[in-house]
Amino acid sequence: MEEKKNERLFSLDLLRGLDMFLLSVGGPIWIAVNALWGPFPHWVSRNFTHVWGAFGLWDLIMPMFIFMCGAAVPFALGRRLKDGRPTAAFWKHLLYRFVLLWVLGMVAQGHLLSYDWKEIAPFNNTLQTIAVGYVIAALVMLIPNRKVRWSVPVVLALVYAVPLAICGDYTQDGNLAWRVEKAILGAILPAGSNVIAHRDPGYTWFATIPMFGVMTLCGMISTEILTAAKEKTRKGLELLALGAVLLALGWALYPVIPSIKHIYSLTFTAQAMGWCCLSLAALYFLTDVWGRRRGMGLFILFGQHALTAYLLADTLFCGAVMELSKCFVGGLPNLLGTDHWQVLFENLGFAVILVLILVAKHRLKAQMLNRPDAQML
Repeated sequence: MEEKKNERLFSLDLLRGLDMFLLSVGGPIWIAVNALWGPFPHWVSRNFTHVWGAFGLWDLIMPMFIFMCGAAVPFALGRRLKDGRPTAAFWKHLLYRFVLLWVLGMVAQGHLLSYDWKEIAPFNNTLQTIAVGYVIAALVMLIPNRKVRWSVPVVLALVYAVPLAICGDYTQDGNLAWRVEKAILGAILPAGSNVIAHRDPGYTWFATIPMFGVMTLCGMISTEILTAAKEKTRKGLELLALGAVLLALGWALYPVIPSIKHIYSLTFTAQAMGWCCLSLAALYFLTDVWGRRRGMGLFILFGQHALTAYLLADTLFCGAVMELSKCFVGGLPNLLGTDHWQVLFENLGFAVILVLILVAKHRLKAQMLNRPDAQML
């Protein structure tokens, strides 16, 4: 059975939802559990933090978010092409998405609402990496030759990884990406800016744009594989093979190139994209091939409203939701005669409020569009 052209894939929303659920609900619950019964062994705790030169579960959240946004590009922009050529609607949508994501990124973590030019960071957020990757994927999508199109992420990876290997080392202060980042920021930031001093140590954004493009294009290519006019099982196996090759490449390079999430080294990016492809392929078999979709409504909800979940759970809006949670559940530990469970109750309340907000948004949007699934969630 062949896939219909541009048919929505259930597995895409499911994987995006699982990623966002882990970030917005799994993380806070882990903090609470660790506070109650921790500290846990290092091999467990390692998967919920970012360590220079290592790879863990928590490191996969951001690259998977970028990967999934790339996977949506053929659906969002494909219908805005006419005979393979971009229409005015194509460029309008592309510009709108770029500006929206860039501004939201500055609001979320760039201190834009501080209205203090000394504190405003131009580029330091996941949403902005998606904006950049979205533009790269959109332009690559216009290349008619598939072999050329699929070779672009390889070229981008080499353009970034080769100078990184030659010009410097892989230490936090000695790597080329960080040195380039400081040079760019020093050139564009106004005098007296505190951005460099206050930014997360070791993370690069401007210098790492090629790798953001690589991850977005990996997602786009994955969708192209899964929506091709081929038998479903064959498409799933092709994506599994791609994921296995990328993961093997990442493991093979590890003795030479450290796996560093902060600067998206070649080893880290290959491993992350390998796991993303394997995860999507597994869910594709489960839901789109075998039709096993029961009990996944909560994750689909997070997948369909991923941007809202991100803004509420991992940005400056997180504090507002947490304060609301404290209003409703902050006094519950008194019933137990101890405040030992305080963090757990607050984070559980946070998760419940977040879900309720997403359900309300889903229903409102469905009703506005007069969709029959308004009462499904």
